[in-house]
Amino acid sequence: MYRVSKTLISKRRYPELHAYFNGYALLARNLYNAALFRLRQNFTMKGKEHLSANEQQVLDEIQLTMKVKKLGKPGRYLSYSFLEKMVRATGNPDFFLPGSRCSPHRKS
Repeated sequence: MYRVSKTLISKRRYPELHAYFNGYALLARNLYNAALFRLRQNFTMKGKEHLSANEQQVLDEIQLTMKVKKLGKPGRYLSYSFLEKMVRATGNPDFFLPGSRCSPHRKS
């Protein structure tokens, strides 16, 4: 069991820390929204004859992930493991931090 403590960083007293943590919070929200978008599109595309442009984009990403990572077809719900492999295989910019040592083509 983990314990969490809440700490408030004043923008006025600690502007450097506030900017640092605010930047990472923004990156975390972007990654969350990118994953949620893919989950929703995957869920809504099942059973349709004609896919929307967004659903087709996600389907293409799923097929690329299956090909690159040699995986089977996912079900109606994408697992966290599959989502991570998908953003790695597609080189999603929300997953890779600018200037980080992580490579979009790293094997996992």
